[in-house]
Amino acid sequence: MINNKRFVFRPFLTLFCGLLIVVFLFLGTWQCLRVIEKETLQQSYDSKQRMPEQPLSDLIQQGIGGNDEMMVYRKVSASGTFEIDDAFYVDNVILDGKPGYLLHVPLRLETGQVVLVNRGWVVADKTRGVLPDIVSSSLPVQVRGTLVAPRSKPVMLSDLPRPDLEQEGLWFYVDLEYLSHRLGTTVLPLVLELSPEDALALRVNPTQFDAKVGMHIGYAIQWYVFVLFVLMGYVSMSLRSKNQQSSE
Repeated sequence: MINNKRFVFRPFLTLFCGLLIVVFLFLGTWQCLRVIEKETLQQSYDSKQRMPEQPLSDLIQQGIGGNDEMMVYRKVSASGTFEIDDAFYVDNVILDGKPGYLLHVPLRLETGQVVLVNRGWVVADKTRGVLPDIVSSSLPVQVRGTLVAPRSKPVMLSDLPRPDLEQEGLWFYVDLEYLSHRLGTTVLPLVLELSPEDALALRVNPTQFDAKVGMHIGYAIQWYVFVLFVLMGYVSMSLRSKNQQSSE
């Protein structure tokens, strides 16, 4: 019973538990700050997606065409001509459990700049190496969609010097710097993902930004629970029965 026990101050135990509590409180508070940061970022991107559609050429003329932070997740329209000779498929994209590709075609805008257009997903042929036969128009087109960041280079492919080593027209990942080198001109830093309603869109699974706020909330709760465990353990190990203390 608690009445038969007495708190005994133990310096080493107190120092050790105190350090653990400080570390766990710091980590929990840091996760809380990350929640605030991610919520702010989520609200920013959500507000961009609610903005009315705007011509990409207008954004470029306003001087923000090269600022991917200001442009990402903006809804835009663009007019130009597809560079069909430099179209390519991004390999190994799974949708509904089926392997497939994402068709990307560079679009040369009326202003002269180039933006890479993601037309969407298409199922892969059963025979490896046989690419889908989808033709992009060489006539002037107008497209609508959302500007998104290109998929990052997979870690397992970090040693590849370029994305199209295996087969012409088949890329393992999107490399805008390499595409710029092929075209001999600078490509805008974001990819124009076509709207599912666009006439040239294939099967588009719209990219949605998810700040994963819940993950950080879970981590914060975890660290604060650890603080409670340390406190409970400290109290438990610091209590001695009066009989035990007298015998010592």
